[in-house]
Amino acid sequence: MSGNVKVTEVFFTQNFAGAGPDDTLKIGDLYWVAVEISIGAMARTFISGDRTTVTVHNLSTGNLVRTETVTRTLTPALTPLKDRVNVPFPALPGPADVNDGDILVARCSYSAQVGFYRPSDSEESDTAVAVA
Repeated sequence: MSGNVKVTEVFFTQNFAGAGPDDTLKIGDLYWVAVEISIGAMARTFISGDRTTVTVHNLSTGNLVRTETVTRTLTPALTPLKDRVNVPFPALPGPADVNDGDILVARCSYSAQVGFYRPSDSEESDTAVAVA
């Protein structure tokens, strides 16, 4: 953790509507990686934006599946912020990258623009299993 900015949880979900973690992902369906963040009051006083980058790896093959980035503009405030960044991914690719039973993990880096500083943090999700 650096500069009062923290990633508190990272998880896969195939239900964007705010559901919790999914431990399986259906090949061919859209999915999201939810990144729960916490920004302290001091950092939030001077914040202007943030960037969340998530990379999904196939642990069964050692291959990179895909990387996606979400950049947001944020408004400074005098209070701490707990928020969820939903990083969208296209349909989970089929046999070229992911097969039934493969184990996937999401790795996230998060950074905030706080005045002239860019505090950051990183975290890894629990694994999910790809299913046909």
